[in-house]
Amino acid sequence: MAKIFFLIIVVIFIFWIIKIQKIQKNKTQDSLEPIEDMVSCVHCNTHIPKKEAVSDDENQYFCSVIHRDEYKKT
Repeated sequence: MAKIFFLIIVVIFIFWIIKIQKIQKNKTQDSLEPIEDMVSCVHCNTHIPKKEAVSDDENQYFCSVIHRDEYKKT
C-alpha cells in the first residue's frame, strides 16, 4: 500500500514540475516586446517612437504638428 501511495506522490510531483515549466516558458515569451525605432524631433531634439512621430516630405521627424510648422517657417 505504501508503494502505491509513494508512486502516486511521485506522479503528482512530476506533473507539478511540468506545469511550472510551462508557466515559466509562457511568461518569458509574453514579456519579450519588440524594440521600437526611436527618432528625435528636428525642432526640439526630443526622442519619440517613430510610429508616433510626425514626418515631412524631406524625411525629417517631429514630435508634433506644431513643431513641424514652426520648423518650416524658419
